Amino acid sequence: MKTIYILFLGGYDPMSWIIKMVTKAPYVHSILALDSKLTELYSYNLKIRIKNRRLSYQNGFIVEQIDQYQKNLPYWLYRVKVTNQQYKKIAKLIYYFKNNPDVTSYHIKGALGFMFPILWKHVNKRKKYTFTCSEFIAYMLQTSHVVSFDKPIYQISPKDIIQTNKLKFLGNGKIGNLSNRGDIIVLGIILLLIRHFLIIWQGQTNQSRNN
Repeated sequence: MKTIYILFLGGYDPMSWIIKMVTKAPYVHSILALDSKLTELYSYNLKIRIKNRRLSYQNGFIVEQIDQYQKNLPYWLYRVKVTNQQYKKIAKLIYYFKNNPDVTSYHIKGALGFMFPILWKHVNKRKKYTFTCSEFIAYMLQTSHVVSFDKPIYQISPKDIIQTNKLKFLGNGKIGNLSNRGDIIVLGIILLLIRHFLIIWQGQTNQSRNN
């Protein structure tokens, strides 16, 4: 078995703040990582920058590091257990996107659909690898047969991903604290194990009382 990690962030740019205001959800950005150190973070975004009076933008698949985010940005970290075959499928897709960024683009209509659902009627007319951040995570999980969603992936929000039974919560806090992310992940796993043993112990205790 292998483990992948999914990181959810609060609003940190104009698009995410608008989505957060409409959906009322604390987390609006979804990120995928393939290792416990969160060495590289994979997602989709539409970033517009103005530098030296020139307008530039990044549209589609992005690769970032944890240090690029504001340190006071709230996060929620989860892990997902996958088979070796599922992990290879996800890693292969990531490799393809990294080496072919031009085939990807950000799904603006999909993002606006959370605010104006009528736009979802037109989202099927798009390029193959056009996603929002949560749609990207849903696509990776569904294509690799980790999770099967009961609605179109363009309607999948971070909340929908969290509510699947495949995600295990590891911790939350401020992104600046993830400098010790390895310790946080280990602590999260230990807490999950303690909770598991407490449930077993409580069940055995109740059974003994009934006998």
